[in-house]
Amino acid sequence: MLNPKNGGGDSYFNPIIKGLKPDSQRQQAGIHWVRVNPISAAAKENQIKTWFHDNIVQ
Repeated sequence: MLNPKNGGGDSYFNPIIKGLKPDSQRQQAGIHWVRVNPISAAAKENQIKTWFHDNIVQ
């Protein structure tokens, strides 16, 4: 996954493991990260699934 020649878009992942560095060709600045609270999301699971179905799956 670190080599864009071997995987295209998959090679531009952003590692979350300390000590690994992303490919230098991948954009690093200006990324808006969305942090999800799993406990809060679990409490709203049905609402999230309904929204996803209504807005994405159609």
